[in-house]
Amino acid sequence: MKRLVCDNCGASLQPEDGASVIICPYCGTSYDLSDGSSQKAPDIPTSVLQHKRKTSKSFKWLIAVLVFIPTLAALTPVLLLLPAFTHVIPELSKVFRHRPYRYCTVNADGDRIPDVLLYTYDKGVVLLNGRDGSVMATADSGADELPSVYLCLAHSMMAVQKDDGRYEIFGLQPNGEHTEILTTIIDPADSITSYAEGKGCVALKDKGGTQTNIVPPGRVVPECDTDGRFTPVYKNPTNVYILSQTKPTELKSDDGTTYRITANSSYMVFLEARTGSKKLYRRRLHYKTLFTSYVGALLWKGNPYLIVTEPKKSSGDITGDAVLLAIDGKTGKPMWKHVFDSGPSPSLALLEVHDGRLYAGFYGDGVTVLDLSSRGKVLWHY
Repeated sequence: MKRLVCDNCGASLQPEDGASVIICPYCGTSYDLSDGSSQKAPDIPTSVLQHKRKTSKSFKWLIAVLVFIPTLAALTPVLLLLPAFTHVIPELSKVFRHRPYRYCTVNADGDRIPDVLLYTYDKGVVLLNGRDGSVMATADSGADELPSVYLCLAHSMMAVQKDDGRYEIFGLQPNGEHTEILTTIIDPADSITSYAEGKGCVALKDKGGTQTNIVPPGRVVPECDTDGRFTPVYKNPTNVYILSQTKPTELKSDDGTTYRITANSSYMVFLEARTGSKKLYRRRLHYKTLFTSYVGALLWKGNPYLIVTEPKKSSGDITGDAVLLAIDGKTGKPMWKHVFDSGPSPSLALLEVHDGRLYAGFYGDGVTVLDLSSRGKVLWHY
């Protein structure tokens, strides 16, 4: 085999048998061997090849930059707001929930933990499990307007006055492992003025004195036997009080202590404790009342629990977040507090205690269940 020498760098070249082109491994010069000679073939200089490689890489980088910059610009607001998203996402989930309007505590599943039956702003009814706040059942009321009058009746029933004056009764009926919300319409001669609990039933009276007996769904009661004591509709038991400067709201403890709650012209809340005619103390609480005149108040194990408003320090407004204030009954000093996520103008609709579990519900802002024995630990919120 004929040995060839590279004209460019002088390196020895050894072409393979039958090869028509040989390339110098040292400088890259190529030679055409098709005619048996060592004629140099048209070659692309190394500098040109390197330039093409650089151009190709530059083009790829240009594409990457053109794609990356718009993407980064689009994602920047999202990245900047990402910490806020952890707060926004739970708020967005509330949009898909039914906003509560009226509340009743009921016993739907027989586990001795009160459940919550609520009427909603979109005119539906929702049953919440008192154990964890999960939705047990829903129903559509079919009403055209929100009710102005409602009653929490015995035997897990809610009565809501419709816009035409009739009453719709929502009752709970266990159906295997589920609970259904059944409805029935009663048509009294006039508005209901009072009601009484009977054995397995509820008796309603209208302005004309006509009595209508209501039996829970799925039950048969031959007679609605009441003891004759009827409770006026507008005195439906509640722990939400209207404060007055002339007539204090009073809570009486089993040990004989009476707690009086008042508000002055600036709607500052005062708490006074008395045993008989002896005044134990009078405390001014650095809080205000809900909607300038309402306060939630109850006693548990001799200590008052008040739901008042924590004023906004920035504006000095009378409205602010609702606060559950746990008061030491012996000294009148606050022991601890819980701030509700109730918005700047809370309106309290439900305040009850069952076996140390406090149920606090606000119009439009949901219901929260707290464990009073654990300094207000939140058990669930809807």
